[in-house]
Amino acid sequence: MVIGTGDKGKANVKGKKAKGAAKGKAKAKGKAEGEAERKDYKGKGKEQPQLCPRLPNSSVPEGPLKAINGEGETIEHSLEFPLDLDATSQRRLYTQYGLVGRGTTVIPVKVVGGQVTATALRLEGDTPLVAKLAWQHVDRHKEDAFIRQIRQALNIKEDPQSQSMLKHVVNMLCSLSLPMHSSYVHLPRAFMNLLPDIDPADLREFRLLILEGYKPLSNIATADDFKKVFRETFQAHYWIWTKANILHRDISVNNIMFRIRGNSVEGVLCDWDLSATKAELGVPTPVNAKIEDKEAETADARGTESQHPSALKPSQLKDEEARPRQKPRYRTGTGPFMALELLKCWNGMTPVHEYTFDVQSFLYVMCWMCAAHDPETKTIGVIPQWLNKRFADTYTAKVNFLDQKVEREAVFRKAHSSYRPLIDSWVKKLVPMFSDAHEIWYSSCKLRDNLATAIEDDDEDLVESLRRRLETKAKELEGMITYEKFLAILV
Repeated sequence: MVIGTGDKGKANVKGKKAKGAAKGKAKAKGKAEGEAERKDYKGKGKEQPQLCPRLPNSSVPEGPLKAINGEGETIEHSLEFPLDLDATSQRRLYTQYGLVGRGTTVIPVKVVGGQVTATALRLEGDTPLVAKLAWQHVDRHKEDAFIRQIRQALNIKEDPQSQSMLKHVVNMLCSLSLPMHSSYVHLPRAFMNLLPDIDPADLREFRLLILEGYKPLSNIATADDFKKVFRETFQAHYWIWTKANILHRDISVNNIMFRIRGNSVEGVLCDWDLSATKAELGVPTPVNAKIEDKEAETADARGTESQHPSALKPSQLKDEEARPRQKPRYRTGTGPFMALELLKCWNGMTPVHEYTFDVQSFLYVMCWMCAAHDPETKTIGVIPQWLNKRFADTYTAKVNFLDQKVEREAVFRKAHSSYRPLIDSWVKKLVPMFSDAHEIWYSSCKLRDNLATAIEDDDEDLVESLRRRLETKAKELEGMITYEKFLAILV
């Protein structure tokens, strides 16, 4: 993979030269055979076979490709990233399969170019690298922009604690984006002049990120190492929310990773492509909010029911496809780790994604690891009860898990012995907190339905009574789940 200026001054993104040469020979051979076939028909009164007509090409040659480094500076010279795959390496290629979607692919790569390249990329030592390629919706914010914004917000010299969180945020060396009509990506739709016919909601662009490579949670060696990684990423997540005003919105076992420095592990929070800023998320609706027009409120916030595919292992879990940033709102996240409020979507209304929803996702990651991780074989199994095609079924299974001891025992029945102390301490203390919060939220939603009906019926006495009850519920729910309370249990 090469990003930069080619030998003749033209930009290029290319693979091995041998492959290109082979294609050139095959093309020349095909052309020669076609000409020979045409000659056989000359003068014989037969209709000559036509080669495939040349379709109009909507791709327009562009200037040199220039990547942007992690600091937001343009890199002026060529960058080369050969693949880093071999039989003895544990590094693997990851691809998100599907006929429609982002098609995310993560490829281990190396960097060549000596000190000049290392300086431009802010690269230190023999750091493992990966190339993340994806076709994202054009109206979704770019992941590289989020990463730069986060790292800039945390990198404050006067605030050492903020700076200490930088090592828990994915490190990006450079990035590049190309539209669908770019001549460098050679999309068939572009060459066939079909792009104008594409629904604007389905327009995508190619996005490439060169990132530091990390280890998945399956490679965690001990339960104590997992506790350290979990605690560090949970803290970093909060600092990013408060300092950079960005919420991750897709906490899962696949998006929490780690590196090894010396004899210790360091947790790293990855995959920010479904994130959103605090301003974009808007203000959550309080459970005691005044209801004037239920029909208008529902029409403004209604989302569509989407399904999460079943899976056999965590690496196959597909996150909810990112939708365009426009009303109505849509749920984001990975089914088994999504907050109950998002899974339920009361009356079909998609709630504003709150910070506490991500905190809830951290709880489900903890439970998933305790139930399904085997540090001896370096594998992560599944919690089958949480893998359903419908979000509604996953919601029911997780509510039963929080509320019923027998369901929790079933989930943790095959847990590795090293995780038993964690189940008896962290999980046992956290589950009641979320169970109680869900009970209040659920009863509040029912009260809001009753309140809406009372307003329609002009029953002033009942309206006043219901609003007082909702006010009480709001006070009970306020402060029930907080960063401080959650962190205090992680000892």
